[in-house]
Amino acid sequence: MNTPILPDDGPDLSAQASQWADAMVRTARQVKRIELDYSVASLAQLEAFVRDARAVWTAVHAPRKALGKLAALARCKDQALAHLRQLSQMMAAYLGEVLVREGQGRWVSRGGSETAGAQLAFVRLGMQEVFVFDTVWTRLTEGREPAFEPFARSCLALASGA
Repeated sequence: MNTPILPDDGPDLSAQASQWADAMVRTARQVKRIELDYSVASLAQLEAFVRDARAVWTAVHAPRKALGKLAALARCKDQALAHLRQLSQMMAAYLGEVLVREGQGRWVSRGGSETAGAQLAFVRLGMQEVFVFDTVWTRLTEGREPAFEPFARSCLALASGA
C-alpha cells in the first residue's frame, strides 16, 4: 500500500491536504491543460492522469523485452515509482478535497495499532471514513477501483443517506 506523505497530523492536516490538492490543480493545468475546480464532475478529468500512471506502472513492472520504447523507463524504475507515488498523493488529496467540499466532510487521521503504526489520513463524511489514498493507489496500480467521479458520487450519496 502507498502510505500518504502528508506531514504530521494535527490542526493543520486540512491545510496540508489542501496544499497537495492545489498541487494537483497546478499539475493538471501545466501538464494536461486541464482546469480542475473541486467539483465532482472535475474528477472525470483526472482519468487522463490515470491512463498515464497505469502506463508507467506497467512499464516498470513488465519484462523489458515486451516494452519497446518504454524500456528506458523501466531502467529508471525507482525514479518512475517516486513520481508515480507523488502523483497518486496529489490525486488522492484532490479527490479528498472534493469530498470534503461537496459533502461537508473533514480530514481525520488514524494511527497506532489499528494501522500498523502508520499515521494515515482519511476523509470523514458523516459516519463514513474514506481512505482516498488507498483508493487512488489501487486504481493506479491495479485498475480495480471505479473511476473517481462515480466513486465520489457513491461516497457522497452514502454520506447523505440518499
